[in-house]
Amino acid sequence: MNISFFTLLGNEECEDCESFKLHQPTCQDSASCDTCISYKLHKQKYEKARKCYQEDVDLSTKFTEKAFYSADLQKVIMLPHFIDCIQLANSGKVTVKPMEVTDFYKYIDHSSQHKLKKSTNRIYLKDIVSVEVRRNNFNLFVKTEHDGELREIGFLKMKHIKSHSIPDPIQNSSPRGITEARKSAIISTLTRVIPENRLPFWQNLHTNDNSIDLVNILDVDDCDE
Repeated sequence: MNISFFTLLGNEECEDCESFKLHQPTCQDSASCDTCISYKLHKQKYEKARKCYQEDVDLSTKFTEKAFYSADLQKVIMLPHFIDCIQLANSGKVTVKPMEVTDFYKYIDHSSQHKLKKSTNRIYLKDIVSVEVRRNNFNLFVKTEHDGELREIGFLKMKHIKSHSIPDPIQNSSPRGITEARKSAIISTLTRVIPENRLPFWQNLHTNDNSIDLVNILDVDDCDE
């Protein structure tokens, strides 16, 4: 799907850009301000991302044996607002699939803690801008800069590499949700800083008072080597 068909890249601000807009008027020294420096790096990264997005569009028409995927993770929660728009604009030729709870799976961490501890210059998910997956290869090839070199990462437990298999993840059957108190606090805070048309996502968020607060407690299964 060509997301630029119904919205220009950069037409809506991401969370980092919105936060910077609130910060900028009160900043007295942008040269030494950590927030301003962080935003400058963020700006450089998204400008390169736009360029690479267009390059992938061109490559996808030339190399049919290789798949190219682009994901704007900053705007993923905004896409549901455009479901009807996309279908109408394309005369019903595009199938839009709204994501349901059962479309998501609980993936278990099968990474080797031993390999992670031994790795030097460790790469974190937040820094990765491009991932390449190769058939019959259990390693990932990643970039932390759009114009940088691919780096091979081996992270799986040896038993999975030897067996050439990973157990299927468990399909979600119901929303995890957050507590009613936390939902109210989030909406109260966001109402002051984001446009009204972005509130429905939070207002419709599933609640569950038995849900563990992930801010303080990591709710994942233990992984042994």
